[in-house]
Amino acid sequence: MRALKTAGHEVFILTGALPHTVGGDPQWRLHQLQELGVTQEDFTQMVIAMDTSFDGVGLKKGEFCATQNVQLMVEDTPLFLEGIAKKSPHTVRVLVTNNLEVAHGR
Repeated sequence: MRALKTAGHEVFILTGALPHTVGGDPQWRLHQLQELGVTQEDFTQMVIAMDTSFDGVGLKKGEFCATQNVQLMVEDTPLFLEGIAKKSPHTVRVLVTNNLEVAHGR
């Protein structure tokens, strides 16, 4: 991520959450990222896509990708990829699972 940002690309952390959950707290998310070795210098902006349903979170992520012309989305939740595909079909979507297997779609 840092190399992409250093090369002049915008790097967004686009995370999803349901209302009234810890996932909607930006400070909690930043702490999570720090535990993974990601600092605020590594990305341009963090965005929390919040909705009352998981389907809705995926659609909001897709809307963000469409409005920001996101060309590549790395996602760990297959359901969210479906929403991204519906709202932003031009975005290349990559699914990374917990064991780091990679699948991609367009």
